[in-house]
Amino acid sequence: MSKLKCEKGSILGPWGHQWPDDASPEPKIGFLQGILQWLDYHIKKINDDYKNRESFSIFKLKPNIDELHSILKERKGNWIHFNSLPFYPNEHFQRNHLLIDKNQEINQKTIKYYLSFQSLTTEIISNDSLPRKISFLSPQETGLASGNSLGWGNIQSPDHSIDQREDDGRSLCFDSLPLDENYELFGFPTVKLNLSSNTNYGLICVRFSMIDEKTFTFNSYFTWNP
Repeated sequence: MSKLKCEKGSILGPWGHQWPDDASPEPKIGFLQGILQWLDYHIKKINDDYKNRESFSIFKLKPNIDELHSILKERKGNWIHFNSLPFYPNEHFQRNHLLIDKNQEINQKTIKYYLSFQSLTTEIISNDSLPRKISFLSPQETGLASGNSLGWGNIQSPDHSIDQREDDGRSLCFDSLPLDENYELFGFPTVKLNLSSNTNYGLICVRFSMIDEKTFTFNSYFTWNP
């Protein structure tokens, strides 16, 4: 959307593959009313109050620490709004040789970790006693606790992630030390890996989870089928 020169707008909510006035989980919004306001302002040239509305609205999710169920009626979070689309450098731009628009970058604080043997460290650790290569083959059912990648927005559908300890037992895990301050995370996590395989095909899934006192909460994931 950053390349579009016409009038544009976007609403990203917690819903599945369904209209946001009828989808689950909540909060629902008056989608038809929003479309009517858009058309009144941009087509009929009325409803001047609409010009003060931000172009992009995103529902920033909060971890459902106390509601780790595959069926959820409501997601916790809050709406954030932008007049210009934030830009987050990621592998997609580098891989496709797309130009990066520096004017769209936002001030952001990044947290960088390095993979060590079964741990995440804030600095590169050089230790000859640790293995430089880790071999791993996860079972086929790994990822069942992560929920559906494209939920249908039906209150009866078990679309959402559950306690991640089940999948952690099938995965190669790297843990950081406890964070010494609270963070509000928003954006796109990235990971760089050096990999090799003894077969022509493979599937890589990277999960990003939060460890709480009682639960392991699923935050984000990425899959790649090279």
